[in-house]
Amino acid sequence: MFKIVKITKDNCDNKELKEFYESSFPTGERMPYEKFFLPFDSIELDFRAYYDGNIFRGFFIAYRMKKYSYAAFLAVIEKLRGRGYGLKIVLDILEKSKTDIPLLGEVESPDQKDAPNLEIRKRRLAFYLRNGVVDTGIHLTHNVVEYTIVTTTKEPIPQEDLDEIVDILKPLNDAFPLIEKWGNLAFPILDNSYL
Repeated sequence: MFKIVKITKDNCDNKELKEFYESSFPTGERMPYEKFFLPFDSIELDFRAYYDGNIFRGFFIAYRMKKYSYAAFLAVIEKLRGRGYGLKIVLDILEKSKTDIPLLGEVESPDQKDAPNLEIRKRRLAFYLRNGVVDTGIHLTHNVVEYTIVTTTKEPIPQEDLDEIVDILKPLNDAFPLIEKWGNLAFPILDNSYL
């Protein structure tokens, strides 16, 4: 039975989850695990661990704001990738966003023709698009890597909303200076290389 556990400061002392998070993302793309649970004005942490019965399979982390949630991390245990767990997680995320605020995230862009992993990028974006995620047509570049902004809404994302997201997430950016910075944001990508 697929089970979802909301991770909070009260139940975050989970060695398996912490070790998996730290091993799934390069040091420059992640913040210290313990720092997720610091309080920040205007930002609520949405941290979900996914289990098959009592066996841990993966997690999803987003930052909730007034108008949008911003996807930061999504990963499935490596030896279980390709078995449908990533799809189950994505479908759960999309289902919740139908009755909630829209979700925004970044995927390495398949439009960056000089990328060494172009085929993987195409498959990643196609995976999201097949499962209900919308390509906004907005592209951003960070450290010579181009990203495509994706969302769960079919409505256009106004530039002022993107600017507001940057402003709201700035305290996190300032709190975790070791994370590589993308524009004014300091978040890794919603990228199913981890699915």
